[in-house]
Amino acid sequence: MSEIIILYVVIFLLVGIVTWIIYELIPKLLWCIPVAALIISASLLFKDINLSTSEPTFARKWEFYFHNDWSMGFYLFYLPIIVISVLTTVFAYLLKHVRSKSD
Repeated sequence: MSEIIILYVVIFLLVGIVTWIIYELIPKLLWCIPVAALIISASLLFKDINLSTSEPTFARKWEFYFHNDWSMGFYLFYLPIIVISVLTTVFAYLLKHVRSKSD
């Protein structure tokens, strides 16, 4: 259980640090964070699906990936990255909006 908590903390910190760096240096590219997270997670997910079984078609591999325990990587790793990146980006946009209102 502690490994999962450590994994989520690392994911949250890495996405948060990247969001903060882009917010400070290049705020116009803030929208790229969830898009990049989605593209990277999707490509890694498709790689995992292709490597998961020796079925000849992608449809069968997709079916077996989500039928068996192989999909735990999706639920424990890829999905949290996407959700956290979207939430931190929305938070950064809200912070940017509040700061612009106060000026």
